[in-house]
Amino acid sequence: MGGTTGERGRPGPGRRRRGTGAAVAQGSVAGDGLGEVLRLLSSCAGHIGTAGSWPDAVDAECCMEQFRASVHLLLARHPGADVGLAAGAYDLGLATGFYGRDAAVTAGLAGRYGARLEQARGQDPQALRWLGGLLRSGYLHGRDIREWARLGEGRSD
Repeated sequence: MGGTTGERGRPGPGRRRRGTGAAVAQGSVAGDGLGEVLRLLSSCAGHIGTAGSWPDAVDAECCMEQFRASVHLLLARHPGADVGLAAGAYDLGLATGFYGRDAAVTAGLAGRYGARLEQARGQDPQALRWLGGLLRSGYLHGRDIREWARLGEGRSD
């Protein structure tokens, strides 16, 4: 079960804990949606290019879409959650980080999210507490993907 262990049940030298690593994860979760999350995230590698090359805006947007889709799949796994509201929070953060606060796409998502949030106001406040974290996570992902693409502007590596 899980290979040889060292002292105190820790993996021995050169051994991994059971259940870690992409290969183990893909094999064990392919039927429950997590395999698709791994596929989406690993498909970003196709948009990154080869060593020494840099992404352009199209590559960055494609990668951003893979992140968005994988987060939506993960959110759908939370029973009882308002997945549409949660996905809207992440999407708004992602667009704000990538396109900026004044972009038309951000304004559209903000309007949709605001309306959905207003409908959810009567829900248990505990159910809404995680929305701020999703907004922030989306923002950070969008900002980092945008900055990653900017690193390649004007480079000829």
